[in-house]
Amino acid sequence: MALAAQGFGRPRPSRVTAESIRKTILRLGLVQIDCVNVVVPAHYQVLFSRLGPYDRKLFDRVVWGSGAFTEQWAHEASIIPVATWPLLRHRMTLERFRQWPMARAHRAHPGYVAWVLEQVRERGPLGADVLPGPEGHDRQRGRGTRHPGRSAAGGADPERALCAERGERAVGLAL
Repeated sequence: MALAAQGFGRPRPSRVTAESIRKTILRLGLVQIDCVNVVVPAHYQVLFSRLGPYDRKLFDRVVWGSGAFTEQWAHEASIIPVATWPLLRHRMTLERFRQWPMARAHRAHPGYVAWVLEQVRERGPLGADVLPGPEGHDRQRGRGTRHPGRSAAGGADPERALCAERGERAVGLAL
């Protein structure tokens, strides 16, 4: 019963469409983002296991380009329906999140955070390596650590990282 509830009891479509990807994510409720992988990031594997082979660019268009989904800390970094976002908004105020490195970086550099968001609004998606770090901080990272401008999805996307951390992603979709 548990496997069927996760979509494993359904036959795979003969052709994966944007609609089948959308419906699968809605049925699951969320897809955890995990870029620690051997072959492909886990969030792509979740749909493959339920739908079969599909074009990952189609997944990216549905998730990041349709306005129907957003990135949020639901349990871990996750793709969720935008309609679910208000249900998780209260988590932004929990004390345990205030101690996370991104939250500390936001408090330490509020002007920089505002500037990064403005750059993304003006210029569109930018890699973290395109923008300078906050004044007085170099951009070097040690192995296994993340720069504050890298997203939870593993990409260098300052807007997604900042908005997901601050709960502004639903608004950021309209940028």
